[in-house]
Amino acid sequence: MKHHIFFLYEHQDDVEWFNQFSLQSFCQEDWILVPKNPGDWQECSSPWCDLALVYLSLKQEWNSNFLNSLRQWAFNLPMVVILEVPTQTLIERALDLGIQDYLVKSQINEVVILQSLRYAIERFNNLKKQQDSERRFRAIFDQVFELIWLLSPEGKITDINKTALKVLGSQHQNLVGLPLWEALKHHLYPEVQEKLKVSIISAAQGKSTRYEVDLKNLWGQMIALELSIKPILDESNQPILLLAELRDIYDQKFAELENFKALKKARELAELRAKFVTRVSHEFRTPMSTLLLSSELLEKYGNQWSEEKNKTHRNRIKLAIKRMTELLEDILLTGQTEAGQVEFKPSLINLSLLCQKIIAQFQEQEGFNHQLIFINPRPIPDVSIDEDMLKVILNQLLTNAVRYSPKGAIIKLEIFQDNQQIILKVQDQGIGIPEPEQKQIFEKFYRGSNVGSISGTGLGLCLVKRFVEAHRGRILIESQLGVGTEFTVQLPLDKNLSNLL
Repeated sequence: MKHHIFFLYEHQDDVEWFNQFSLQSFCQEDWILVPKNPGDWQECSSPWCDLALVYLSLKQEWNSNFLNSLRQWAFNLPMVVILEVPTQTLIERALDLGIQDYLVKSQINEVVILQSLRYAIERFNNLKKQQDSERRFRAIFDQVFELIWLLSPEGKITDINKTALKVLGSQHQNLVGLPLWEALKHHLYPEVQEKLKVSIISAAQGKSTRYEVDLKNLWGQMIALELSIKPILDESNQPILLLAELRDIYDQKFAELENFKALKKARELAELRAKFVTRVSHEFRTPMSTLLLSSELLEKYGNQWSEEKNKTHRNRIKLAIKRMTELLEDILLTGQTEAGQVEFKPSLINLSLLCQKIIAQFQEQEGFNHQLIFINPRPIPDVSIDEDMLKVILNQLLTNAVRYSPKGAIIKLEIFQDNQQIILKVQDQGIGIPEPEQKQIFEKFYRGSNVGSISGTGLGLCLVKRFVEAHRGRILIESQLGVGTEFTVQLPLDKNLSNLL
């Protein structure tokens, strides 16, 4: 492979010396040496020019311009300078250009110049590879999303990428030379700074560390990051640099949180299904047994019994069917509410009249043996309420009051207006709710530990609470074991209610 070497000169005297000295005789067949006057220098940028051999004389009046004019292409081509007299000034000027070698005119011979030319090309090519590698490294180093520092084994910053500078709002020159914990002292909690020092000491001993930290960015926001510090080892496995990296783990944390929520939700659903199957199976078993037994007895002995005894068993069948119907309605309504299929439809209603109708329905039930008292001290104007939801609220509260109170007990339903809200109170003389359990009583399928064999699904109060909250209201409870329970429902007088389910 032939190498084209251009001899660059400024004055004719230089090329005459070149011809007299006959540098061409020093070149072997793989070297082609071509003189170039100043007007031909632009050709040195052509792809077939491999090296520039530059002659610098002692003519100070033109050396400065000569050197400056070389700068426009010198860094794109290997260059060797021949000095007539190697003054310190000329050597420094030549070195500033990035030359690969310089020769003294009086010391040139064939061996010296050939070695210099080969060395210049080899060194230049190696330098270009190194520069290309450094450019690629810098491009990657500055463009990655992670915050990266290069540290000395003592933890002092030797380099920092643009991402870190942007997040921290600082300049490169303000951070280089500082210990990393000092550079981050306004962005980390004090205890994290101390932990960082320990991590750097550990990395300087060849051990990598990784843990999560909270860092305050330029805008004062605390962001979750993962900090890792790794040693960079030399051939003898000794740390020569430390690599500190802060990586945004928001997406990872978010995914973990979402997975946790999904898993938690799946577990809750599994538990609810198990409770649902258990509770519903238990609640259906009693009325189904009653239905089966009474129907069999009527079929077998109905012709022999008196009308009164036949009526007793028919009533048992009716009550069993009614109980199963109520169970199915509770289950269906709960499912619709959970699926968001229950639409909130408030309208102006006469609350007193609605309460009276509900009380009448209870009193008309066969076998009803409680004293149900309605208290309405002052007339209440028509109010904006979802009538269907209010029916569920009152029916569930009154049904529970009847279910958990002894026969003949007094049950009170009181309604009145207080400022900008409607108050409904249902008070019974039942078994009461243990105080530690009162906060859980509105959870699905939850039943008090003292209910014994009294039937119930644990769905009613959950529906009550959901429908009260749909009105932007709240429900309160006061209860004493063996004395009774009072539920207080507070509904705001708001004609612009929207669906909160």
